[in-house]
Amino acid sequence: MKINFSTRFTLFSFFLFSAFFATGQTNAPYQGYRVYLANLEVLQQTDDMLKIAFRTVNTGRQDLEFGKENTESMQKMIVRFDPVFEKGKMQAHLTDIIASLKRQEFAVVAGKIGSRREMEVQLTSGNSGAAPATTATIPEVSNPIPTTPIAEPTTIPIMEENTETESMTENDTQDESLYYDPETCPDLRIESIKVVKQKKNFVIIEYTIKNTGKGPANIEGTSKSTDDNIAVKAFMTSSSKLNKGALVLGGDVVKNRSKTPAPLLPGESHTSKIRLDINTMTKFTPVIILELDTFGQVRECDETNNKNHVKVR
Repeated sequence: MKINFSTRFTLFSFFLFSAFFATGQTNAPYQGYRVYLANLEVLQQTDDMLKIAFRTVNTGRQDLEFGKENTESMQKMIVRFDPVFEKGKMQAHLTDIIASLKRQEFAVVAGKIGSRREMEVQLTSGNSGAAPATTATIPEVSNPIPTTPIAEPTTIPIMEENTETESMTENDTQDESLYYDPETCPDLRIESIKVVKQKKNFVIIEYTIKNTGKGPANIEGTSKSTDDNIAVKAFMTSSSKLNKGALVLGGDVVKNRSKTPAPLLPGESHTSKIRLDINTMTKFTPVIILELDTFGQVRECDETNNKNHVKVR
């Protein structure tokens, strides 16, 4: 069967039209404008206003200048939040937060972290999270029975069911992709590990963490102390595999990189040290395995590659 030019053009147009609707807006080509709001903190909240503190991480490929809503960078910018913040009670306010963010006057260079800022967000009725009660009106009876008094039409509020617990449970499953979006999630690995000092009773191990994902990883918490930093646990084993026979040797937290806590950006590395007591180690357990982020503080693309080992005996 021969296909003429008109038929070919029609088929091409059909496939192009179908492809457009199949991909949708969420799969639009990434233009290099992307930010991540880290260290989010709600300072004040009323019915129509929200005041938050945050740090802006430019995880995209382009420098960003805020305060100019009509620019290409602001219109195509992708804004990501901490998944816990995005899934919680603030979910209804994300649109208003993004709109307010675009009006702020500051700039962040690509790959850099902005300073801590505070911002007031005006909550619109459509995103306030406080939906008005739905009402239903009882219609008048067309043929009332004379002997029975008819009550006047009244407006009865329909009580909304308490579905907060159920919806959160559903969201835990539905929003799981927030944690594993390959374009936004971090991926921490212990890139290298070595013994820098060893005595009869203790050993000091130096290890380097690298973020191989495409999103920032908050490894130092939000305070200046190390109390809320991610943890590292050490095991003594007979081989490089972490199995049921492995014994816990000790643990510590990742040391701060500087006085100001900041997320570990994609491609960045951080070296820390851990001191372990090896009195209980024997020739049958000559290997130490370090496991990073043992309490799962950082949601990663891959949670299975956070271990590395070194032989000390």
